[in-house]
Amino acid sequence: MAGSDAGGAGDRGSASVVLVGVLVVVALVTAIAVGAVATLTDRARARAGADLAALAAALYQRERAVGVEGPAPCEMARRVALANDVRIAGCVIAADDSVTVTARAGTASASARAGHT
Repeated sequence: MAGSDAGGAGDRGSASVVLVGVLVVVALVTAIAVGAVATLTDRARARAGADLAALAAALYQRERAVGVEGPAPCEMARRVALANDVRIAGCVIAADDSVTVTARAGTASASARAGHT
């Protein structure tokens, strides 16, 4: 009986292989979930940053329209965006004094408009 596998010795170590496979799958799922959460967080930060920056710029644009001195509206948008950890990708003041701001956070971007609509 030299060639027989009486005690299941051929299966020895197979549990380790299965465990490694399970751990790899868990690691991949975790990495995908972390990436998805980071993308959603960036998107929310970009939206909030664009909203706040557009509101600040519209406020300063309105004040300038009535003669109040202060920073340029797009400069104020940039300051507010930086305070919220986002970057301004664009700031446009329309003829009706409304302001459209595009903000970036990580890989996400968002636009917001404030002022006369």
